[in-house]
Amino acid sequence: MSTTYDENDQYLHFSRYARQGLMEIRVNMTNCEKVLAGDFPLRIWAVTDIEAPDADGLPMDEEYQTLVDSEAELLGRINDNGATLYLGHILHQSQLVTVLHSRVQGSSISEGARRLGGSKRQWTVYTASDAEYRFVERKLMPQRAELRRMSDLEVLNALQAANDNPVVPRLLTFYGLFPQQGLAEQAAAVLNENDFTASPPSQIPGTGEYSWSLMFSCMATTEPDVIEQISNLADDICAHYQGKYDGWSADPVTS
Repeated sequence: MSTTYDENDQYLHFSRYARQGLMEIRVNMTNCEKVLAGDFPLRIWAVTDIEAPDADGLPMDEEYQTLVDSEAELLGRINDNGATLYLGHILHQSQLVTVLHSRVQGSSISEGARRLGGSKRQWTVYTASDAEYRFVERKLMPQRAELRRMSDLEVLNALQAANDNPVVPRLLTFYGLFPQQGLAEQAAAVLNENDFTASPPSQIPGTGEYSWSLMFSCMATTEPDVIEQISNLADDICAHYQGKYDGWSADPVTS
Protein backbone atom coordinates (compact mmCIF):
# COMPACT_ATOMS: atom_id res chain seq x y z
CA MET A 1 0.00 0.00 0.00
CA SER A 2 1.32 3.46 -0.89
CA THR A 3 1.41 6.10 1.84
CA THR A 4 3.18 8.76 -0.23
CA TYR A 5 0.38 11.21 0.51
CA ASP A 6 -3.17 11.29 1.80
CA GLU A 7 -6.14 13.42 0.74
CA ASN A 8 -6.40 14.70 4.33
CA ASP A 9 -2.84 16.07 4.34
CA GLN A 10 -2.40 19.79 4.91
CA TYR A 11 -1.09 21.72 1.91
CA LEU A 12 0.23 25.25 1.52
CA HIS A 13 0.52 27.08 -1.81
CA PHE A 14 2.64 30.22 -2.12
CA SER A 15 4.81 32.26 -4.46
CA ARG A 16 8.47 33.09 -3.96
CA TYR A 17 10.63 35.50 -5.91
CA ALA A 18 14.12 34.08 -6.40
CA ARG A 19 17.09 35.50 -8.25
CA GLN A 20 16.28 33.25 -11.21
CA GLY A 21 12.61 34.30 -11.31
CA LEU A 22 9.20 33.54 -9.88
CA MET A 23 8.56 30.23 -8.13
CA GLU A 24 5.18 28.68 -7.37
CA ILE A 25 5.45 26.19 -4.52
CA ARG A 26 3.06 23.54 -3.23
CA VAL A 27 4.03 21.97 0.10
CA ASN A 28 2.61 18.92 1.84
CA MET A 29 3.09 20.20 5.39
CA THR A 30 1.89 16.92 6.93
CA ASN A 31 4.60 14.90 5.21
CA CYS A 32 7.25 17.57 5.74
CA GLU A 33 6.68 17.33 9.48
CA LYS A 34 6.98 13.54 9.31
CA VAL A 35 10.23 13.74 7.36
CA LEU A 36 11.80 16.43 9.54
CA ALA A 37 10.94 14.41 12.65
CA GLY A 38 11.99 11.05 11.24
CA ASP A 39 14.69 9.24 9.31
CA PHE A 40 14.26 9.85 5.58
CA PRO A 41 17.84 10.64 4.47
CA LEU A 42 17.47 10.20 0.70
CA ARG A 43 16.15 13.14 -1.31
CA ILE A 44 14.50 12.32 -4.60
CA TRP A 45 13.41 14.91 -7.10
CA ALA A 46 11.65 14.23 -10.38
CA VAL A 47 11.73 16.89 -13.10
CA THR A 48 9.52 17.38 -16.13
CA ASP A 49 9.29 20.27 -18.58
CA ILE A 50 6.51 22.83 -18.91
CA GLU A 51 5.73 22.72 -22.62
CA ALA A 52 4.07 26.14 -23.03
CA PRO A 53 5.30 28.38 -20.19
CA ASP A 54 4.14 31.95 -19.71
CA ALA A 55 6.49 34.92 -19.39
CA ASP A 56 7.42 33.85 -15.85
CA GLY A 57 8.23 30.27 -16.87
CA LEU A 58 5.03 28.95 -15.29
CA PRO A 59 2.31 26.80 -16.88
CA MET A 60 -1.02 28.06 -18.14
CA ASP A 61 -4.09 26.74 -16.31
CA GLU A 62 -4.79 23.87 -18.72
CA GLU A 63 -1.22 22.62 -18.74
CA TYR A 64 -0.98 22.97 -14.96
CA GLN A 65 -3.79 20.45 -14.59
CA THR A 66 -1.99 18.11 -16.98
CA LEU A 67 1.17 18.42 -14.87
CA VAL A 68 -0.75 17.74 -11.65
CA ASP A 69 -2.35 14.65 -13.23
CA SER A 70 1.04 13.44 -14.43
CA GLU A 71 2.53 13.97 -10.97
CA ALA A 72 -0.31 11.97 -9.43
CA GLU A 73 0.39 9.18 -11.92
CA LEU A 74 4.07 9.25 -10.94
CA LEU A 75 3.27 9.11 -7.23
CA GLY A 76 0.86 6.26 -7.85
CA ARG A 77 3.81 4.12 -8.93
CA ILE A 78 5.34 4.31 -5.46
CA ASN A 79 4.28 1.36 -3.35
CA ASP A 80 6.70 0.97 -0.46
CA ASN A 81 4.58 1.19 2.69
CA GLY A 82 5.61 4.69 3.68
CA ALA A 83 9.32 4.46 2.92
CA THR A 84 8.95 7.41 0.53
CA LEU A 85 6.94 10.55 1.23
CA TYR A 86 5.81 13.24 -1.21
CA LEU A 87 6.74 16.70 0.09
CA GLY A 88 5.45 18.90 -2.70
CA HIS A 89 6.54 20.52 -5.93
CA ILE A 90 8.13 23.66 -7.31
CA LEU A 91 7.18 25.33 -10.59
CA HIS A 92 10.13 27.37 -11.79
CA GLN A 93 12.02 28.22 -14.98
CA SER A 94 9.74 26.16 -17.25
CA GLN A 95 9.96 23.02 -15.13
CA LEU A 96 7.97 21.19 -12.50
CA VAL A 97 10.14 19.68 -9.77
CA THR A 98 8.48 17.04 -7.59
CA VAL A 99 10.24 16.54 -4.25
CA LEU A 100 10.23 13.39 -2.11
CA HIS A 101 12.29 11.95 0.75
CA SER A 102 12.87 8.27 1.39
CA ARG A 103 14.24 5.83 3.92
CA VAL A 104 16.23 4.38 0.97
CA GLN A 105 15.43 0.68 1.51
CA GLY A 106 12.38 -0.32 -0.45
CA SER A 107 12.11 3.00 -2.28
CA SER A 108 10.69 1.77 -5.56
CA ILE A 109 11.22 5.05 -7.39
CA SER A 110 14.94 5.32 -6.60
CA GLU A 111 16.24 1.87 -7.51
CA GLY A 112 18.48 2.83 -10.41
CA ALA A 113 15.79 4.77 -12.25
CA ARG A 114 16.84 7.95 -14.05
CA ARG A 115 14.25 8.31 -16.82
CA LEU A 116 10.63 7.48 -16.19
CA GLY A 117 7.89 7.65 -18.79
CA GLY A 118 4.26 8.41 -18.14
CA SER A 119 1.13 8.67 -20.22
CA LYS A 120 1.52 12.46 -20.57
CA ARG A 121 5.02 13.40 -19.40
CA GLN A 122 8.58 12.13 -19.29
CA TRP A 123 10.43 12.53 -15.99
CA THR A 124 14.09 12.73 -15.11
CA VAL A 125 14.68 11.43 -11.58
CA TYR A 126 17.62 12.40 -9.39
CA THR A 127 18.67 11.22 -5.92
CA ALA A 128 21.05 12.61 -3.32
CA SER A 129 21.84 12.08 0.33
CA ASP A 130 20.25 14.89 2.36
CA ALA A 131 19.97 13.63 5.93
CA GLU A 132 19.91 17.22 7.24
CA TYR A 133 17.01 18.13 4.94
CA ARG A 134 18.74 21.25 3.65
CA PHE A 135 16.75 21.41 0.42
CA VAL A 136 13.43 20.94 2.18
CA GLU A 137 14.11 23.63 4.76
CA ARG A 138 15.71 26.18 2.41
CA LYS A 139 13.89 25.66 -0.87
CA LEU A 140 10.55 24.01 -0.22
CA MET A 141 9.27 24.94 3.22
CA PRO A 142 7.77 28.42 3.61
CA GLN A 143 9.99 30.82 5.51
CA ARG A 144 8.77 32.86 8.47
CA ALA A 145 7.92 35.93 6.38
CA GLU A 146 6.06 33.80 3.83
CA LEU A 147 3.97 32.15 6.54
CA ARG A 148 3.16 35.57 7.93
CA ARG A 149 2.09 36.89 4.54
CA MET A 150 -0.14 33.87 3.95
CA SER A 151 -1.77 34.44 7.31
CA ASP A 152 -2.17 38.16 6.60
CA LEU A 153 -3.76 37.44 3.23
CA GLU A 154 -6.25 35.06 4.81
CA VAL A 155 -7.44 37.80 7.17
CA LEU A 156 -7.47 40.45 4.43
CA ASN A 157 -9.51 38.19 2.15
CA ALA A 158 -12.04 37.60 4.94
CA LEU A 159 -12.33 41.34 5.54
CA GLN A 160 -12.78 41.99 1.83
CA ALA A 161 -15.53 39.37 1.68
CA ALA A 162 -17.25 41.27 4.52
CA ASN A 163 -17.12 44.50 2.44
CA ASP A 164 -14.48 46.07 4.65
CA ASN A 165 -13.40 49.63 3.84
CA PRO A 166 -9.61 49.27 4.14
CA VAL A 167 -8.82 53.00 4.39
CA VAL A 168 -10.69 53.40 7.69
CA PRO A 169 -8.49 53.03 10.79
CA ARG A 170 -9.68 50.56 13.41
CA LEU A 171 -8.30 48.48 16.27
CA LEU A 172 -6.07 45.62 15.11
CA THR A 173 -5.36 42.89 17.66
CA PHE A 174 -2.16 40.84 17.38
CA TYR A 175 -1.07 37.64 19.09
CA GLY A 176 2.26 36.14 20.09
CA LEU A 177 3.35 32.93 21.81
CA PHE A 178 6.48 32.64 23.96
CA PRO A 179 8.35 29.87 25.79
CA GLN A 180 8.89 31.90 28.97
CA GLN A 181 7.07 34.65 30.85
CA GLY A 182 10.18 36.85 30.99
CA LEU A 183 10.63 36.73 27.23
CA ALA A 184 6.98 37.67 26.70
CA GLU A 185 7.38 40.59 29.09
CA GLN A 186 10.49 41.81 27.27
CA ALA A 187 8.67 41.63 23.96
CA ALA A 188 5.72 43.53 25.45
CA ALA A 189 8.01 46.33 26.59
CA VAL A 190 9.49 46.72 23.10
CA LEU A 191 6.06 46.53 21.47
CA ASN A 192 4.86 49.34 23.75
CA GLU A 193 7.78 51.44 22.49
CA ASN A 194 6.70 50.85 18.89
CA ASP A 195 3.12 52.18 18.93
CA PHE A 196 1.52 48.95 20.13
CA THR A 197 -0.37 48.51 23.38
CA ALA A 198 0.46 45.17 24.99
CA SER A 199 -1.56 43.38 27.66
CA PRO A 200 0.22 41.45 30.42
CA PRO A 201 1.24 37.99 29.17
CA SER A 202 -0.92 35.07 30.28
CA GLN A 203 0.03 31.47 30.85
CA ILE A 204 -1.45 28.82 28.56
CA PRO A 205 -2.74 25.65 30.23
CA GLY A 206 -0.70 22.59 29.39
CA THR A 207 3.00 21.98 28.88
CA GLY A 208 3.59 22.96 25.26
CA GLU A 209 6.76 24.64 24.03
CA TYR A 210 5.05 28.04 23.90
CA SER A 211 3.40 28.29 27.30
CA TRP A 212 2.85 32.07 27.43
CA SER A 213 0.59 34.17 25.21
CA LEU A 214 0.77 37.88 24.55
CA MET A 215 -1.93 40.05 23.05
CA PHE A 216 -1.16 43.53 21.71
CA SER A 217 -2.99 46.06 19.57
CA CYS A 218 -2.72 49.24 17.54
CA MET A 219 -4.92 51.55 15.48
CA ALA A 220 -4.38 51.24 11.72
CA THR A 221 -6.05 50.79 8.38
CA THR A 222 -6.23 47.41 6.69
CA GLU A 223 -4.56 48.49 3.46
CA PRO A 224 -2.22 45.68 2.37
CA ASP A 225 0.95 47.78 2.44
CA VAL A 226 0.09 49.05 5.94
CA ILE A 227 -0.59 45.53 7.16
CA GLU A 228 2.70 44.31 5.66
CA GLN A 229 4.65 46.96 7.55
CA ILE A 230 2.91 46.52 10.90
CA SER A 231 2.71 42.73 10.78
CA ASN A 232 6.37 42.45 9.78
CA LEU A 233 7.40 44.61 12.75
CA ALA A 234 5.29 42.57 15.15
CA ASP A 235 6.71 39.32 13.75
CA ASP A 236 10.30 40.55 14.07
CA ILE A 237 9.83 41.65 17.68
CA CYS A 238 8.25 38.35 18.68
CA ALA A 239 11.00 36.37 16.95
CA HIS A 240 13.73 38.45 18.63
CA TYR A 241 12.45 37.23 22.00
CA GLN A 242 12.17 33.57 20.90
CA GLY A 243 8.46 33.96 20.35
CA LYS A 244 6.13 32.88 17.58
CA TYR A 245 3.96 35.53 15.97
CA ASP A 246 0.42 34.17 15.80
CA GLY A 247 -1.32 36.59 13.47
CA TRP A 248 -3.90 39.32 13.91
CA SER A 249 -7.60 40.01 13.74
CA ALA A 250 -9.90 42.99 13.20
CA ASP A 251 -13.59 43.70 12.76
CA PRO A 252 -14.66 44.86 9.31
CA VAL A 253 -15.62 48.51 8.85
CA THR A 254 -18.17 48.96 6.07
CA SER A 255 -18.59 52.74 6.05
